[in-house]
Amino acid sequence: NPWDREVSSYLFWLGTKGIPNISFEEYLFDDNLHKPMTFYDFFDLSTENLDIIIRFENLQKDLTNLIDRLKFKYPEVKEIPHLNKTNRVKDYRIYYSQEMADIVAKRCKQDIEYFGYDF
Repeated sequence: NPWDREVSSYLFWLGTKGIPNISFEEYLFDDNLHKPMTFYDFFDLSTENLDIIIRFENLQKDLTNLIDRLKFKYPEVKEIPHLNKTNRVKDYRIYYSQEMADIVAKRCKQDIEYFGYDF
């Protein structure tokens, strides 16, 4: 989810030494501070021939399905630990004004359309 990813990226960025303490809004609107990472930065879905996409927000389920699909002989998939987890309110929407949500929607339009994300 692009909106959730932006909040997580900002909070990680704030935890980096030597980084100025700025608001999420300042971070989001300053193109010199960051560039949103989208799926389309890595793949062109109009030309790529992908069999499966594993989404981070469904990582455990998607990896289990992949292992089943590949017919690996594992008795069960162990739970994947969540490392580098940010300490924040779970609902990313509270970090956004409508204008801020709209800018992420514009920047990540292809991901949102392809994966069916909504704010």
